[in-house]
Amino acid sequence: PSGGYNIAFRPSLPLHFSEVDSLRLNIGTNNTPQQVHPSIWNFQTEAWQDLTLDSFGGVDVTNAWQYIGMDGEISISIQGDPNGYFDVTFIDFTMMVQP
Repeated sequence: PSGGYNIAFRPSLPLHFSEVDSLRLNIGTNNTPQQVHPSIWNFQTEAWQDLTLDSFGGVDVTNAWQYIGMDGEISISIQGDPNGYFDVTFIDFTMMVQP
C-alpha cells in the first residue's frame, strides 16, 4: 500500500529472558533492498529507528535489547518509494537471548 507496511509481532507464548544478545531482521521484496526503508520501534525512547538493509535485505540491529518489548514484541514499519510499487514477500528475524 502507499502508506507502507506496519508489522507487530508478538509470540503466542510469552518469551522470558534476562538479556538480548542479538537481533537480525531480513526483508524480502520485489525491489532492491536500497528501495525499501524499514524502521523498528525503540521501546526505550518510544520512537522509530531507521534501518539500512544490506544487499541481501538483512540488517543486524545494534543495541537489540532496546527494540524488544515485554514478552518478545517487535514492531516494524516498512516504507518504499511513494511513486513506485513494492511488495514485501517475507519478513523474518532471528533473536538470540539469555534465559
